[in-house]
Amino acid sequence: LFPAWRGNLFVGALAGKALQFSNARIVASCRFVVEPLRCYVQSQQIHIVYNGVAAVQRIPKKTEGRVYRIGVIGRIEPEKGQLEFVHASHLVAREFHNCKFVVVGAPLFSESTYLNDVVEASAGLPIEFLGWQDDIATVLSNIDLLVVPSPHFDATTRVILEAFAAGVPVIAFASGGIPEVVEDSVTGFLVAEVTATSLASRIGYVLRMTPDLLSAVAARAKATWHQRYRLDRFQQEICGLVAEVAR
Repeated sequence: LFPAWRGNLFVGALAGKALQFSNARIVASCRFVVEPLRCYVQSQQIHIVYNGVAAVQRIPKKTEGRVYRIGVIGRIEPEKGQLEFVHASHLVAREFHNCKFVVVGAPLFSESTYLNDVVEASAGLPIEFLGWQDDIATVLSNIDLLVVPSPHFDATTRVILEAFAAGVPVIAFASGGIPEVVEDSVTGFLVAEVTATSLASRIGYVLRMTPDLLSAVAARAKATWHQRYRLDRFQQEICGLVAEVAR
């Protein structure tokens, strides 16, 4: 299930009534997604199966001196927050002169208007726009910190799990289903207020951490991926539910 109906009561009611009428089971990627439908179906019909991703073999890129590469990855749309990332990056760059910024992705379901706004807002930043990249391991090998600035209704963002698997620290807005995946200051860092200023402040906090502390957060995130978010675990749970229904 995807959380599109969170902003549309009519669509949510229609989906709920259809599920109620069909007596169907629900498989949801997080609790956040399914919450609006709980009044229509019984709890035993709801199954939460968190997404899973394959292992990511990351080889960190070596740089002269200590340059922090901070990136955002995903389709370039307003709901993914690249503009908030760029505004925050301007604030970060004022204090931390050893940072470079990376935007990976492209518009997929719309025109390039939003992308053009993001590029225009990034003027003066040490920033790269790399377009869409299929090799996530290479992308994650070239960044030190992943930012997930989705301000609205993301469920359990796949790129967070891939960063966990690769051992890349994550900063994300505490929106949608993201707090179900990222435990603040344990497996990553959450930003409570969905603003560029708050995001910049949290990035600054992470950049001031000692390398050992930051590495410990990344290590806990990788252990969490291995325990909860592996692809084979996801496949087993989904196949198990299908087999149960078939019986």
